[in-house]
Amino acid sequence: MRLTAVGRFVAALSVLALVAAYVLGYQRLAGLGIGGLVALGIGIGWVARRPPVTMTREIFPSRVTRGEPAVGMLSMRNASRWFGSRLEARERFGETELAIPVPYLSAGANRQIGYELPTTQRGIIEVGPLRWEKSDALGLVRRQHALAGQELLYVHPRAHQFPLSAALRAQRWDSSTSDAAPDGTITFHTLREYVPGDDLRFIHWRSSAKLDTLLVRRNIDVSLPMTTMLLVTGRAAYPSADLFEEAVEIAASTVVAAARERLPARLLTSNGQRLASAGGHDDAGRFLDFLAGVRLSDETGLGPAAERLERSESGGILVVATGSVQADDLVTLRQISARYDDVVVALLGPVTRPEAGPATPDSIQADLAVTLLPVKTAAQFCARWGDLASR
Repeated sequence: MRLTAVGRFVAALSVLALVAAYVLGYQRLAGLGIGGLVALGIGIGWVARRPPVTMTREIFPSRVTRGEPAVGMLSMRNASRWFGSRLEARERFGETELAIPVPYLSAGANRQIGYELPTTQRGIIEVGPLRWEKSDALGLVRRQHALAGQELLYVHPRAHQFPLSAALRAQRWDSSTSDAAPDGTITFHTLREYVPGDDLRFIHWRSSAKLDTLLVRRNIDVSLPMTTMLLVTGRAAYPSADLFEEAVEIAASTVVAAARERLPARLLTSNGQRLASAGGHDDAGRFLDFLAGVRLSDETGLGPAAERLERSESGGILVVATGSVQADDLVTLRQISARYDDVVVALLGPVTRPEAGPATPDSIQADLAVTLLPVKTAAQFCARWGDLASR
């Protein structure tokens, strides 16, 4: 409970009036001071009792794409039969507060108030607690109440549609017969020399007799190609925060396209976060929830991410989204590219070599076994994917 600015003014004026009445002997001033204190006492007694008002709050929807509308719905009920309530409400929204316009709640009234939640920034945002204040009729005294509980609003990055499988269609069959395909028991691939630990059932005795050395059959699993998405989250890689948001949208577009086409995919960040799916339409929501919480970090370069990729399953296509590429990253990309059928780098900024200055995309592609796509936005990356597929 607290006095408002008007209440503090009335309290100060009442005390001054009583002091002046005592010193100067003016009874009218004493009546003015007593009247002000009585008004304050009535206001305090009015707000001291807990109002018979019940509130509930819900968020619709709880998951939205950045820029799409989301609303909070506040339901109120005044259980009093005789007295209305004048309320003011404020909702905690992340690091800010939202003022909610609440009309006068008359006796026995039920109201539902919808208020817009800002979704211009991607993130996982805590909504609540909701605090509301009751004041007396003159606005002299207020008492704060809180609606317990918090809800989470997931603001997803935008995911642009593009035909991911157009570039994977040939790999779906051809890469399954490459040396990068995983070992299995389905399709014969080639013969190789025996090494200790090989299953003796796979020894090809006829060829071994001809060449006078033990040879074993290598079988492979003909399966759908894996899509690996690496999102660089190092703060030094992005000249501006807007470029990082575009990189997140590239990652979202890639993994959502894989989920939509039921292709296995894994999403990694350069600071060590990881999420994988076996290929299912429902996995798109998991990827988007993951990307809603991705933030810039202090790591530099692709070195730690490259170590994790070297320990993971090889084959398929690797997509890297970054704001800039440094000289050390070029060496890392050269090492990674040998493990994948294709490596595509979505480059939102410059390529710099300290000893030689900026490098051109053509010179980089000639030097590395990667496909470099200089783009300015995620939408442009998705539009250029068709050109990549045709090659």
